Amino acid sequence: MLEAISITQARADFLPLIESVGGELRQFMVTKHGRP
Repeated sequence: MLEAISITQARADFLPLIESVGGELRQFMVTKHGRP
């Protein structure tokens, strides 16, 4: 049970980080290559 809880907590902490990095990367690509 502890492992499942820690995995869920880690995922809850990790997803916003992924979305933040993804948003910055998308912004960088748009800035670098111009808008499609």
